[in-house]
Amino acid sequence: MPRFLAGDELGNIKSLTCTYSEKAGETKAKVTTLYDGTESGKDRSIQAMSVAPDGTLRSLFLDASSHTSHTSVLPMRLCDWRLSPDEKAFAYAGDEVELSIWDAEAAFTAKAKPNTLENETKKRKRADDLLPGETWRAKNVANDTLNLRQPVRNTCLTYLSASPSASSSASHHHLAVGTQFGNVRRYDTRSARRPVADWKGIAKVGGIKAIEKGPHEHDLFVADHGCNVYAVDLRNGRVVYGYQGISGAVNSLAVSPTVLASSALDRYLRIHSVFPPPTNSGDQQEKKGQVVEKVFVKSTPTVIVWDRDLKNVEGPRADMEDEDDDDDEDVWEGMDDAEDDESDEEGARAKRRSKKSSKTA
Repeated sequence: MPRFLAGDELGNIKSLTCTYSEKAGETKAKVTTLYDGTESGKDRSIQAMSVAPDGTLRSLFLDASSHTSHTSVLPMRLCDWRLSPDEKAFAYAGDEVELSIWDAEAAFTAKAKPNTLENETKKRKRADDLLPGETWRAKNVANDTLNLRQPVRNTCLTYLSASPSASSSASHHHLAVGTQFGNVRRYDTRSARRPVADWKGIAKVGGIKAIEKGPHEHDLFVADHGCNVYAVDLRNGRVVYGYQGISGAVNSLAVSPTVLASSALDRYLRIHSVFPPPTNSGDQQEKKGQVVEKVFVKSTPTVIVWDRDLKNVEGPRADMEDEDDDDDEDVWEGMDDAEDDESDEEGARAKRRSKKSSKTA
C-alpha cells in the first residue's frame, strides 16, 4: 500500500501508511511522526520553493555549509501554486488573478525590458501582456447575461496531464481550476486562453477547496468547504459518486495509483477507495468509492501528499477480487451440493411411495 506524508499546523511532518490484511479482509492505517516542527523540521529540507503573500517567489537551497536562495516577483493574492510534474514549469491562480503558467528557470533569470523613449511613447501596456518568464495566461470567461464582467475567484488548481507528450510542445499543459463559486474549469493551453469546459455547481457548500487529478484517465476528485468529496468525470463534468461518513471539511487531497487520501479539519486522515468512471460517458456508475480507514491526529492537518514511491503502490484491489472470485466459487459449489442432496432425498421419497403403493395393491 502507498505511503502519504501529512503536515499540520504545528509544523510536524507525519507518515500515513496503510496495510491490508488478507485474513481479516480489511485495511489498517498507521500514523508516525517523522519530524517535529519545533525541533528538527526546518533542518530536513534540501530544496524548497515558497510563495509569500506579497508575491515573492523564493527558491531555497539548503546545504550543510551554506544556504543560497533565488527570488522573483509574482502577483499578490495568490490562492494556489503548483509545480508541474516534470518540474520545468509552475502555475498559479488566485483572487482576481487568472491562471498563469511560468517557466521555472526563466522565472529567476528573465528580467524586464528597460524603459526606453520609444517604449514610453507607445500606448500603455495591456493588462494581458505576459511578464518576463511567463509563458501563458488565461483569459476571463465571457460576460454574464447582463453583459457584466464576471469576477475572478480562483481557489485551487491541479495539472491533468502527467507531462507534455512527445508529439506536443513543452509548453502544452492541461489544467483544472476550482473557483469560489463552486465551478470547475478545464484549460488546454494549446486550444484557447479561455476554459474549454466550465462545469458549474460542482460544490454543494461554499466553493471548491481542493482539487486533484485521479489515477485513471477521466477522473477528478473535488472537495468543497463542507464535508463533501466527489469524483467527477472529466468527459462531461458529471459527479459519478461521492464519499459518505466525512464529518469535517477536507482541506487537502492526495492521489496514488490505488487509493485516495484526504486531510480534514476534524483532525482525521482518511483513506478512500477509488474506481474509474464508466467506459461510456454518461453511463451509470456501478462501483462507488468509500472511506476504508481513518486515523485521528492530535493537531489539525493542513496538507497531505503521496511520497511517489512506486514500490508500495499495490493495493488490496487485486486480492479482494481474487477472494471474491473464490467466495463465489465456494457458494456455487455449495449450491450444487445442496441440489444434489435435494435430488437424492426426492429419489428416496419416490421409492418409498412406490413401495407403499405396491403393498396396498
